[in-house]
Amino acid sequence: MLSSPNAPAGGPPPTDSVTGFHNQETGKYTVNQDCTGNFEIDNPATIDPKTGATVSGAIIKVMFVLSDHGRGIHTIVYSLTPPGAPAPVPALIRSDGHELGRVDD
Repeated sequence: MLSSPNAPAGGPPPTDSVTGFHNQETGKYTVNQDCTGNFEIDNPATIDPKTGATVSGAIIKVMFVLSDHGRGIHTIVYSLTPPGAPAPVPALIRSDGHELGRVDD
């Protein structure tokens, strides 16, 4: 994990030991009839290992458009609150995802 001298203190977020993905995240989402929507990812609070203080988790807010009958998603992060920060910082992060194939259950 990279850090900078100006980064807020906090321990690493809860992480799955097999995949390495963060877990215990919560959030909400909305999908509109026109295939646009938004979602929010709320990361859990962590404990600062130096002070023992609770540090609020990151909050990520995203707008998206679904395409190709729901097989593609195009996203923009428009609000990003780092762990422990009192307010969001400027963000404009774009990503695209596409389904590569379906796995039969």
